Amino acid sequence: MTNDICTTVELFCGIGGFRIAADQRKIDTIWANDRCPKACQVYRDRSMINMRFSEMPFLQLWLGG
Repeated sequence: MTNDICTTVELFCGIGGFRIAADQRKIDTIWANDRCPKACQVYRDRSMINMRFSEMPFLQLWLGG
């Protein structure tokens, strides 16, 4: 077994349901986006991710809801 950290971005994240599951499985969410300003605010309040559409980071796993 390796100690590699799996990273992901969350597309159309809403308030972060997939993020909760990813966190429980030790998957590091490094970027997220959504079009709904209210959903983005809830997500920001619950995490430290700054949601932007620019500069997509390198990632290993895509999640979309």
